Amino acid sequence: MHFGLLLQLNAQSFDVVDEKRVFMNSRIEHDSISYQSYSVKEGEFFVFQFISTNSGEPGNSSVAESVIAFQADNALNEFQFKDEELSKHQTLYIQRCRCQDKGIQFVESGEIRGKVLPNGNWQIEGEVKATGNRTGKTYHLSLNDEFKAGEG
Repeated sequence: MHFGLLLQLNAQSFDVVDEKRVFMNSRIEHDSISYQSYSVKEGEFFVFQFISTNSGEPGNSSVAESVIAFQADNALNEFQFKDEELSKHQTLYIQRCRCQDKGIQFVESGEIRGKVLPNGNWQIEGEVKATGNRTGKTYHLSLNDEFKAGEG
C-alpha cells in the first residue's frame, strides 16, 4: 500500500504599479479622528505623493496600495526635512489594505531631500520611519526617484 501527497503551490502574480507625482497648489487633508481617510486638496503647497501596489496578501491574491505623502512650500526649489520637520510638512505613511495597521501612520523620523529638475519634475530621496498605530511595528521606508509634476 502506497500513500502519496500532492502539494500544489500557487504563487501570487501581479504587476507592481508605482506612481510618483507632485501636485502644485495643493495641500494634504486627512481625517484626524480615526486616521482612515486622506486626500489632496487645493492649497498653497506642493504635495508629493508616492503610491505603490507592492503590498497585499499573497494567500488571497489581493493588491493593496501603500502611500507616502508630504507637502512643501510652493516657493521652494530645493528642500531637506529631517526628524521633527517631517511632521510640520504633514509627512504620512498610509496603508490601504485589510491589515492591522490600515490607515494613516505619521512619519516620526528620518530625512527627505528634494530638488526641482530642469524638466520641472522633482528628484526626491530619503529614508523615514513610521510606527504602526495598532501593532507598534516599525516601518522603514525609502524614496529615491523622479516625481512627475502635475496639477492638483
